[in-house]
Amino acid sequence: MMKKLITSTVLSLLFTAGAFAQNCFSNFTHTTSGSTASFTNTSTTTTTPNGSTSYYWDFGDGTNSSSVSPNHAYNAPGLYVVCLNVYFADSAANIFCSDNYCDSVLVSQGNPNPLSCDASFYSWLDTSAAPMTMVFGAYNSGSATATTTYSWDYGDGNNAVSSNFWHSYTYAQAGTYIACLTITVQDSGQTCTDTQCDTVVVVNNSNPVPTWCNASFYIDSSATNSAGIFIYNNSTPASSGASYTSYFWDFGDGNSSTLAYPTHQYASSGLYNLCLSIVSINGVGDTCMDTYCHTVGVDSLGNVYYKTNGPGFSLNVFDPATVGLNEELLSGVELFPNPSNGVVTIDLGNQIEGELTWSLFDLKGMNLGNGEVNSSSTKIDLSRLDAGIYLLNVSNGTAISNHKLQIVK
Repeated sequence: MMKKLITSTVLSLLFTAGAFAQNCFSNFTHTTSGSTASFTNTSTTTTTPNGSTSYYWDFGDGTNSSSVSPNHAYNAPGLYVVCLNVYFADSAANIFCSDNYCDSVLVSQGNPNPLSCDASFYSWLDTSAAPMTMVFGAYNSGSATATTTYSWDYGDGNNAVSSNFWHSYTYAQAGTYIACLTITVQDSGQTCTDTQCDTVVVVNNSNPVPTWCNASFYIDSSATNSAGIFIYNNSTPASSGASYTSYFWDFGDGNSSTLAYPTHQYASSGLYNLCLSIVSINGVGDTCMDTYCHTVGVDSLGNVYYKTNGPGFSLNVFDPATVGLNEELLSGVELFPNPSNGVVTIDLGNQIEGELTWSLFDLKGMNLGNGEVNSSSTKIDLSRLDAGIYLLNVSNGTAISNHKLQIVK
């Protein structure tokens, strides 16, 4: 009696599985035009209640899709084997049936404008958030017509997928991690994927962060010409005797430098977010970090900062204490009192002749004023300025003297 019951049950299961398999058929037709193939899904599946059908297309060129009837642009001409997998499952993801169908697709020409993508990214420590919180951002923020997915691997065993190119993540422990970003861009039937990894240094900033260092740079409007922008790195690494200072320039175009005074060539005109980060360790081992960012650049018409005759422009960073307009210093110039409550005296010491001018800048490189130095001791009333740090230079047209000026109230 028991043997008969088991046999009946097995036969019933086999019959049920076979019935479902006969109601799941994969099939499609296609047409091609140039580099694009258009697929029409003609598959049929069972109509069991509370079930769903999913599709997986393999286009034979390393890309895929889960759309019902997709269009796909091939980057190169050739014969491709395209396969469609059809799955039918219930609400508990139990697959009742699946079927696979493949066909060859002849593409007569390659895509003249293949989709490209770049997974380069940046990161920094967010001192305004919870300790050990890093800000991550992708340089490729996608386009209005593209669907972009960002898959982040933080290097600590955790990951995340987002459609937002910018976000923050809090690490559980300080240390050095290898973080990776995989970017997937879909646009007009094309798919592009790229992965890049970079080292991320996470600092435990739960204790108060020292503020005695200051990352800063400013644009020298007098030295800048039509082909490039000249910038002075006037950062102050430490209040007294820094034993170690590192620099990190993010040029805003996917390139960077660890030099204090780098030179960089931009490939095209435009606006770029230039950032300088410094890490300074003083004589007793305290670590200070600071970052300063400012928009720099030119446009093709010269309407932003400075005109350019070519497709790109150069950026040159100098030390304001050692480099002038023609890499010469104007010696003998003194500024007092410094700090000042607003009235400043430029003293030439009776050693400098010729026509001299002064220029005043804030730390963002904005020109706040200009004037003539008409005597060996010229007074300037700067009492209208807010308290802070400013840059004042004195020039005779061939050499320059740069001074950091502190206004106190």
